[in-house]
Amino acid sequence: MNALEISVIAIIGFLVIVMIFNLFKEYQYMKIIESVKKTFAGYFHHGEVIEHNQEHFYHVEFKDGRTYLIKLVIMNPKHELIITNSDNVVINDNIRGWQRSTKPHTIFEMKEFIRYKKEDKSIIKIVLIYPNCHNITKYTNESDCYIVPEFKKVDGLYFIRYNQLINFLKKQ
Repeated sequence: MNALEISVIAIIGFLVIVMIFNLFKEYQYMKIIESVKKTFAGYFHHGEVIEHNQEHFYHVEFKDGRTYLIKLVIMNPKHELIITNSDNVVINDNIRGWQRSTKPHTIFEMKEFIRYKKEDKSIIKIVLIYPNCHNITKYTNESDCYIVPEFKKVDGLYFIRYNQLINFLKKQ
């Protein structure tokens, strides 16, 4: 085998690994969504679950008129979710060593999620954290912050840990 053949095989192998990884992530995402859908259907026995796969989030409607928008955030339970402002939410993966200069991981497409049907006040928007997170922290200004209490609405959104979803739905 010459160098060109080895390079082609290596590139093909890399592409196959990337495809398998992406398929696994998509499969994991769909399994979580199925579980969420079953949770909603099990709790709202009287309503029909209609699911829509939006480009950046999952949309659940019920026949009785309730509409829930769910933005799924898959993260390590040891990491922290930080709400810096209404359209910027980040994951801090270094809780003990975090500094202002630390570059956090921004959650993809939060602005689109927040702005979707903003004029409809009956929509309940949930950022669903799967499987869990260490803390959910809200910064009120550059130096002040607080730990978000369970089921407290922050900037028009509910930040719910996956294992708290049923209890959250009971309070609706």
